[in-house]
Amino acid sequence: MQLVERFKFITMLSNPFIHLHLHTEYSMLGKAMGIKQLMQKAAHCKMSAVAMTDHGNIFGAIEFYREAMQAGIKPILGCEVYLTPPGVRLTEHRPDSKNRRNSHLTLLAQNNTGWHNLIKLVGKAHQNGFYRKPRIDKELLAEHSEGLICLSGCINGEINQLILQEQIGAARKSLEEFSDIFGREDFFLEIHDHGLKQQHVCTRQMVKFGKEFDLGLVAANDVHFIEQEYFEGHEEAVRRGVGSLQRDECRISYSPESYFKTSEEMAGLFKSLPEAICNTQIIADRCEVSMGLSSTSMLGDYPVFDPPNDLRREEYFRKLCFEGFRVRYGARADRSEGLKAHLDFEIDTIIAKGFDSYFLIIWDIFKWARDRGIIINSGRGTAGNCLVTYVLGITDFNPFSCGLSFSNFINSECVSPPEINIGLCLVRRDEVIEYMQQKYGKSLLSI
Repeated sequence: MQLVERFKFITMLSNPFIHLHLHTEYSMLGKAMGIKQLMQKAAHCKMSAVAMTDHGNIFGAIEFYREAMQAGIKPILGCEVYLTPPGVRLTEHRPDSKNRRNSHLTLLAQNNTGWHNLIKLVGKAHQNGFYRKPRIDKELLAEHSEGLICLSGCINGEINQLILQEQIGAARKSLEEFSDIFGREDFFLEIHDHGLKQQHVCTRQMVKFGKEFDLGLVAANDVHFIEQEYFEGHEEAVRRGVGSLQRDECRISYSPESYFKTSEEMAGLFKSLPEAICNTQIIADRCEVSMGLSSTSMLGDYPVFDPPNDLRREEYFRKLCFEGFRVRYGARADRSEGLKAHLDFEIDTIIAKGFDSYFLIIWDIFKWARDRGIIINSGRGTAGNCLVTYVLGITDFNPFSCGLSFSNFINSECVSPPEINIGLCLVRRDEVIEYMQQKYGKSLLSI
């Protein structure tokens, strides 16, 4: 392999491990890790790079990229995608069974071409392949494989599942298909060690496959939370998210080992396979994506809200805000000049920065979902500091009664619309996505 000389150099470094399989707060039902917190941990562990591979989405890419760059850490943009079972096309909707279920695959963008292809894959998974999960198939993967590095996936990866079913021939065929799609230099066999017997079985076979096909091994830890002591809180959050009981043996659960381990911890786990550690650094070195973010390009890429009755957007935005103000505050709305003055200030600030269309789209999504009885939670995070989000019904707590400051949400230095985190009912989430696609256009949505 061409990686051999690079490997010899890397082995001279001290435990050069990089996390390439990691979930942030943007992974539904599988996360307990804020991006700022993640960057602090990566910096503390002296890791030069870190990857983001959320479940089936790239929602957090912009925040992740910015926070990493500010922390002096290389951002590796990726996604853990859902792959249809062997022989099942993207358009087929078949109930999952024990041996025919969606598998997981880890994709990393190694350049801007790969990043654009990852955007296309994730977008098409939501637009064309959504059935319980946003899915892709190997045909779609082959169409958009350029510039991507593929890791074979966790215990739920297709190859690992076939190994556990003792279908070694089928696992070998699957491996060859992935190798043909990505090429041997861009396809790696992913191995984990959370102390599980199934993982050890898979690793032993992956080592054999690596020698047989001259493919690199890569160690990963499928990170879902920062510290090991966060495990119980993470499990409780997941349990509540799916409405399962603690005693339910079939509930979604993660290993207490799925925390952000140090380079030394990972090197200790894979001391018999040092190349699997070194390959993480080799892959990280190859990943170079430049987003080229700016206020102009970002605002230009957002869809535009068109008000009804030929009203000007700024006029309609102000009208909705003061209507909501009277609903929220009742008779107090007419008596409190201070509140009205502050609402005017927030509205003027948002309009001056060109964010009014963004706020109207968020309001429209909330209204459309609630009018149809679709559960949508109130905006989270610093959106709660904003009186505008409160009167528009995006958040449900009064920032004044909580002593919150608008400047923590939008200040004079903001060059892009602020982040408003929302959560949708998983059962009817696809209805909301379809509405957004039809109204604002598929090409302008990043999902």
